[in-house]
Amino acid sequence: MGQKLDHLVKIKNSRRSDLVLEAIKKYIFIEEMKNTRNQFLPYAEKAGFFSEDDIFENNP
Repeated sequence: MGQKLDHLVKIKNSRRSDLVLEAIKKYIFIEEMKNTRNQFLPYAEKAGFFSEDDIFENNP
């Protein structure tokens, strides 16, 4: 993992700590989105939405 990070540091001309911070921020955002999705999922299913296709088919 360290070698991959060092390679990215060279490619992006950035600091190691900046790349790690960026990765942590993205991870937190994704986890928050998953949590939000899980909170709304029961309501969507109750309304008959089980996939993205259901949403687009019912909303022109």
